[in-house]
Amino acid sequence: YLSRYITIALTAIYFLNHTKFILNANWWGKWAAGITSLALLLHIWPWDALPWTQDLAIYCATFLLTVSWISYIKTFSKLGSGADVVSIGELKRALKAGIPSKKIVFSGVGKTSEEIRFAIKSDILMFNVESISELKKISKESEYLNVQSNISLRINPDISAGGNEKISTGKAQDKFGIDWKSAIESYDFAANLSGIKIIGIDFHIGSQINQIKPFEESLDLLIGIIGELRKKGHEIKVFDVGGGLGVQY
Repeated sequence: YLSRYITIALTAIYFLNHTKFILNANWWGKWAAGITSLALLLHIWPWDALPWTQDLAIYCATFLLTVSWISYIKTFSKLGSGADVVSIGELKRALKAGIPSKKIVFSGVGKTSEEIRFAIKSDILMFNVESISELKKISKESEYLNVQSNISLRINPDISAGGNEKISTGKAQDKFGIDWKSAIESYDFAANLSGIKIIGIDFHIGSQINQIKPFEESLDLLIGIIGELRKKGHEIKVFDVGGGLGVQY
């Protein structure tokens, strides 16, 4: 029974550490926390529990994770943070947690028409655009809604981030963003779309990057491109340098 008692203790410590986030949740979040606690106790207490209690605990723990995550977002929102989202689900979660729409950027590949329409109606800060085809899609949806959508183009600087190649996003052979050599031409094209308003530029070169040099090289390249764009009359007010700084563990 020792392992069961240790599990009980660890469970109690977890819920004590997350009391603030559970209390900040709405009624169904608190309900999920209670059911999770009950199911865990039924499963680990020194008697033969019903087989379904383990499955119930796993399901509710996953559900609770979502509720806790919204509470985490609420905390960041109160500190003035914005949000970078890659799906309609994340966008809805950010809005629900109180992130101002004008502090939300919609990134990521494969944005659907439904996601684009919802983001436009939510009046987000901007779209980080991955391709010319996506740019056309955003313009079309914006024209239908009789608005102009703020955008930045995600530029691929063709720079190795030095991390795991499987999560690299800044090399020419990677499927992400617009080739930096086509950046000026792409911005000229965007400027002629009636549903588009250019406000920024963006890059994201990967994840778990433990060196500063790849960021320095990317910044130097894009700063040069920004200068050329401004000479041509493009208004670049937002410079999104992505993320990817790694944590060694």
